[in-house]
Amino acid sequence: MHKRLLHAVAASVLASGCGLVHAAPTPLASPVSVTINGWAYSYGNVVNATGYADYAGTFSASMSHAGAFNNPSFSTYCIELEEAFAGFGVQMPTYSVEDGAGYFAWRRGRADIADRMGRLLTYVADHPAEVGSAEDGTAMQLAVWNLVYDTDYTLSGNGLFNDTSAYAAKANVLLAGAQMTESRLDVYVLEMGNSQDFVIGLPHGTNIPEPGSLALAATALAGLGVSRRVARRA
Repeated sequence: MHKRLLHAVAASVLASGCGLVHAAPTPLASPVSVTINGWAYSYGNVVNATGYADYAGTFSASMSHAGAFNNPSFSTYCIELEEAFAGFGVQMPTYSVEDGAGYFAWRRGRADIADRMGRLLTYVADHPAEVGSAEDGTAMQLAVWNLVYDTDYTLSGNGLFNDTSAYAAKANVLLAGAQMTESRLDVYVLEMGNSQDFVIGLPHGTNIPEPGSLALAATALAGLGVSRRVARRA
C-alpha cells in the first residue's frame, strides 16, 4: 500500500479520536475454507487508484467447512489494498468469520464502516442492474475501497482515496445511492492474517442463511481487484 496513504489514514484515525487499541474480534466460525474461483464477469479492468494501479473487478467465490455460512457460489470483493491472496482456484482453508463492526473497529478504528458497507450492498441488492458487467464490477470495487479507506461517499474531492480511471464516475453513482439507502444487512468479514480479507452480508437477524443468500443479490463485499500475484485478464 502506498506509504503516503498509510500515513494519511493513520493521521486521520488519531485526529478523529479513533486511535484506541481494539481487541481482535472473536471468530464466529473457524476455520473456514474460501476459494476465489475467478472473475465473475470474465475479466477485470485496470484502475488508477490511490495506492493501487492494476486490475480490479468482481470475483466469483465459494466457501466451505463454514457450517451455516457454507455457499457454493457468490460474488465478492476484497477489502484491503495492502494484502494479496493465493490466486484463482486455490482453496484457502484457514479463514474465520467475524462480525463486521468488530473487525473494522479492530483493523481500521471505525466500526461504522460496516454500516456503510451494508448500505452499499443493500443499494445494489435493490438495483441489481447497477452491477451487471465487468465495468460495473470494477466501479463497485472502487466504491468498496472508498468506504474502507475514506470517510465520505465520493471518489472526487480531497479525500484519502481517489481514482482517475474511467470507472470512477460509476463508482460515485453507487456511493451516492448507498448514502441514501438504509442498510438491511448484517456485515461479516472473512479474515485471515497475511492474506486478503473479504466481506459478506446477510439480512438483519438472519442466523442461518438460506442456500444462495450469501450471494447478497449478486454482491458479497470484499476488495482488491485481483491481487498483484493473481493472473491478469485471460
